[in-house]
Amino acid sequence: MPLEPWQLFWAKTDRDRRTKEDYDPMWTRPLWAHLLDVGHVAWLLWERVVPDGFRRRAAAALGMTDEQAGGWLSFWIGLHDLGKAIPSFQFQDEHAPYLERMREQGFTLRPPAGMPEKGPHHGHATIAILYRELTRSAEADGLPSFKESLAAFVGFHHGRLLDLEQWRKLVSEETTLGGEDWKRAQRALLHAVHTAWAGRYGLATPAPDLERVPDWLLGLAGWATLADWLGSIAAAFSREVGTDPAAYLDASRAGAEEALRRVGFDAPAALVARPFAELFPELADHDPRPVQQALIDLELPDDPDAPTLVIVEAPTGEGKTEGALALAVRQQDRRGRDRDGDASRGGGFYLALPTQATANGLLKRATDFLAQAHRGPVASFRLAYGRAELHPDAAALVDDAVDEPDDLTALYDEDDGSSAARVRTLRWFLGRKRALLAPYGVGTIDQALLGVLYARHFFLRLFGLAGKTVVVDEVHAYDVYMGELIHRLLPWLRALGAHVVLLSATLPARSRRALLSAWDSGTPLPEEPAPEALGYPAVWTSAEGKVRCQAG
Repeated sequence: MPLEPWQLFWAKTDRDRRTKEDYDPMWTRPLWAHLLDVGHVAWLLWERVVPDGFRRRAAAALGMTDEQAGGWLSFWIGLHDLGKAIPSFQFQDEHAPYLERMREQGFTLRPPAGMPEKGPHHGHATIAILYRELTRSAEADGLPSFKESLAAFVGFHHGRLLDLEQWRKLVSEETTLGGEDWKRAQRALLHAVHTAWAGRYGLATPAPDLERVPDWLLGLAGWATLADWLGSIAAAFSREVGTDPAAYLDASRAGAEEALRRVGFDAPAALVARPFAELFPELADHDPRPVQQALIDLELPDDPDAPTLVIVEAPTGEGKTEGALALAVRQQDRRGRDRDGDASRGGGFYLALPTQATANGLLKRATDFLAQAHRGPVASFRLAYGRAELHPDAAALVDDAVDEPDDLTALYDEDDGSSAARVRTLRWFLGRKRALLAPYGVGTIDQALLGVLYARHFFLRLFGLAGKTVVVDEVHAYDVYMGELIHRLLPWLRALGAHVVLLSATLPARSRRALLSAWDSGTPLPEEPAPEALGYPAVWTSAEGKVRCQAG
């Protein structure tokens, strides 16, 4: 039975075999299968990696349950490569096995005279096609503007975004996205994937409570990018996909499970609260210092998902870092408890230091702490800055078993007779843009600040910090430019559910007020007490619209 036109589109081909004689058609990944693969990866990430606070905000905004929101948003993420169904992309590989069949069915593969050979990027084409289909849709669900924004952030997965006028221009230039035969096939592809997904999982209709484009959509762009990367691990997915999307769903989900296992996402962050002396055995012979005790006793918000800013002012040598880590454990342990109080999962942490030297100096302290604080056999950790893997202590943590999934499983099952977690750096996280995706990390502040610069995939860095406790040391030491970037980063971390702890020995009152204001411009700042009334050391907190101060 001949294949339908939408079944002929490819998403991945064997780039190492460029002659037609050597071409293995089994290396060709049908586009419809890749869309389902990435949708399934996205859903597993929703269940296991996406921070709980992010999930609850998104589900509440859409008027859905957690499961409904996960399935609906994952379906949209699966559509991320719909823009590959255009002439300029499909003709990139002249040996792709379906090209002759497409020609036989009347598809024009070369652009018409006068049009450039190179068409739009497929991510931008995805946005344009979805925009076109949304504008022609007769749906009256009250979501057109939100769906347009959702389409934009899904198509953002290759790192650059077009403005609305450029999408409209792509839609108006019919030959760029393909003529009528291409349009029909694109719509049939969208319909086939939707029918398979909705037929198996259902797709609830959102009832959104949205006054504007939600800020969590930027985190969704990072989630979509990660899902695409994992959904493109060819060795994890079956090559024999058949021709029926509905019949392929089980194999696709199994491949998504394997993709997460191969890179180590089955070792999520899981910090468990323990007494201070157990977290830091080397300090067990001494009582916590005043500032440490203040952080141990710090009152936390009633809502464990409420992001909190903590500013710690204390002299050098008072143990601010250990106090901040103890606070991070408390914050994330509360997040990692389900409604019945049983262990679930929380977020991890990232310690941001001014320089590579200071990050290196904290490496052993952080990994020793993590061995005590992590619940589970393996704590996935990353030293994060350019070429950090060259540091001998960091190199010793790198685990090569990620290339052999069975060995990786053995690593998790290994029992060395110790109750301490084994802190390892899984090789997949060594990628330059992947460092902050590791559950736990120590590195330089610039790795986090790139999340508020228009650098390629900046949103992936923000997603990597979402839900974590981000500790910024020496916050007083940055120049005006770096300070401004920190001010820009704070509201994004708050929007994505991160806790932030800022450490300083000498923070001027004006700088403190600027940081509190940047965290939440809607929170009224208290009148600054007289210095003798404030005391020093001091711990400031801003959470749930309230700012408090206590002496350390």
